[in-house]
Amino acid sequence: MLNPLKWLLIGASLIFILGIVGLDIYAIKKFSLIEKEFEGEIGEIRKEIQILKESIEQLKRELPEKLEENPLKEIDTSSWETYKDEKYGFEIKYPKDWFFLFPPPFFHIANKKNLNNTLDIRMPLISAGSAFNLPPEVFDEEIFISGNIPAFKKIYPDPSGKRCMVLIQWRYGEGGVIIYEYPCKDKNEINYYLNLFDKLLSTFKLPR
Repeated sequence: MLNPLKWLLIGASLIFILGIVGLDIYAIKKFSLIEKEFEGEIGEIRKEIQILKESIEQLKRELPEKLEENPLKEIDTSSWETYKDEKYGFEIKYPKDWFFLFPPPFFHIANKKNLNNTLDIRMPLISAGSAFNLPPEVFDEEIFISGNIPAFKKIYPDPSGKRCMVLIQWRYGEGGVIIYEYPCKDKNEINYYLNLFDKLLSTFKLPR
């Protein structure tokens, strides 16, 4: 037969166990009530997150297409000025909002909208300076200018993105160079200014 002390210990243990179970039940019920209370808000947050994810995926799909768009289609040359060089006989068109950094016979013009965008034509080749009078093997590719005159092209990147450069050199006649500088912070900017240069170069004509 158990003595009173043992009965007391058993009773205290049962009360403790029942108390723990009761607290667990209370906590579960309380958590369920809180979950139900915020269920609507949590659902709205989940919807917003899903919408944000879909928007990001849509941008990822559209971005490459936007980067590949050809800005040449937006460049209208109908109002461009025409420059004819009296000494060397070359001709080129340029936008009206460009201006001469030096008066003729030097042809060095700049874009009023961005002074880091310039075009410099130097003839004959011997006057271009050693920095631009380079052997053909250092160029990136061979191209044709002014119809069918062979020339060489090299692009000089600028890691800072402030000013990149394109160098065109030809040896037809007395030869010469075209030095084109442009801002190059991102891919869209690079595409635009390189396409602008292609448009400028397409109007360049050398005497035959």
